[in-house]
Amino acid sequence: MIAAVCVGKRCRRCPEWQPLLDALPRSSAFEVPCLGICEGPVVVLMPSDRTAAGTVLAKVRSPKARRDVLLATQSHASLSKRLKSKAVSNKQRLGAMRRLARGRSHGDENGQASRVERRATVG
Repeated sequence: MIAAVCVGKRCRRCPEWQPLLDALPRSSAFEVPCLGICEGPVVVLMPSDRTAAGTVLAKVRSPKARRDVLLATQSHASLSKRLKSKAVSNKQRLGAMRRLARGRSHGDENGQASRVERRATVG
């Protein structure tokens, strides 16, 4: 899985934001502009092949939640109960995914093409 971490002002000001960013390996995580949820550190977990919709998690603050995000990015296991409880509503998820697609339309610094570019090359 790939983790997209929000770098909006409110998320960045949380004291738990930097430890979250440090815990994730740079190969499986990237920073995205504000996702519009603004409830502590916000993370979007997406499958590596991006065939399924991502899961948007708000308030990823505790060390155990950071550990669960790290485990989710390293393995293809399902999300823990702790992370499932941090998932946002469908309306907020759709808005965040729209912002994510808009903000990452030119690919990311890791060389991964965005959803828009993948759709253009596939279809």
